[in-house]
Amino acid sequence: MKIIRRKAIITESSSKEIPKTPIALKYSKKLYEFCIQNAEIYIQTRMNDPDLEKEMKLGFEKFLEN
Repeated sequence: MKIIRRKAIITESSSKEIPKTPIALKYSKKLYEFCIQNAEIYIQTRMNDPDLEKEMKLGFEKFLEN
């Protein structure tokens, strides 16, 4: 009887949906700041940085395409 009751409690608690509340994200760190007129020069210098991740390089390339 105890096992059945425990299973019922587990099933009931796992089937309840958790309400999702919107979360406001605040980004407090500036990674890059540059004048948009000098964007191409800035990006070309950053692309040669060996510490730059692949995702950032891809993002810079896509930015230059547009």
